[in-house]
Amino acid sequence: MSFYREGVPHQLTVDFVGESICGIPAYSGKYKWHSDGAGYAWYRLGQTFNIPEGGATLTFMNNFEIEEEWDFGYVEVHDLFDDE
Repeated sequence: MSFYREGVPHQLTVDFVGESICGIPAYSGKYKWHSDGAGYAWYRLGQTFNIPEGGATLTFMNNFEIEEEWDFGYVEVHDLFDDE
């Protein structure tokens, strides 16, 4: 497995032998999203869903390590078909 930083010339290549997945497993199912943990970084994880006419419920598990009075997380929902 090789890791590269996107958008910059490859100055360093790290070849890793071992498990390709580590850390905390998905709460359920076999997939999870991870936003990395770099300081002073803005990350956005996005997904588009078709909501049924009768509505829908958003549920998710959140695993975080937050620095008190500094870090935060939020969920934003936007209707792509509503201009308001």
